Amino acid sequence: MSERDRNAVLEANAAFYEAFESGRIENMERVWAGSELDRCIHPGWPILSGWPSVRQSWLGIFNGSSNIHIEIEEVEVLVSGDLAFVTCVETFEAVAGGQPVNASVAATNLFQRRGGQWRMIHHHGSPLAREMQRERAPKPPARTVH
Repeated sequence: MSERDRNAVLEANAAFYEAFESGRIENMERVWAGSELDRCIHPGWPILSGWPSVRQSWLGIFNGSSNIHIEIEEVEVLVSGDLAFVTCVETFEAVAGGQPVNASVAATNLFQRRGGQWRMIHHHGSPLAREMQRERAPKPPARTVH
């Protein structure tokens, strides 16, 4: 993998997260390939196939959320020919349904080089085990102070 390819893929990945944070579908449209190859698996969602379904999912997320902020860490890049994989951990904060949402998600982003540009063709987010354990942990009883 050349340093040039690695940097270009990192830029494409950063553009995806900038589009995500923007909450604007036109920004998301610029990073995706926009084809029948596109796939997306949001945490807890079924597999979405083809750009129309993927696009509709982003519209739903953007219409139901605000103040989206995502930090990524543990970023790894693998480039093989015209395909590139990025794995990372997303720390996600937003407001959805009027309630704050905070989560950490393991993500895999797949890009394909098309016409010299890296375009997303797959995004998969899975809850991390530590998040699932936190959700299942018994909640302490509510205390009333008199």
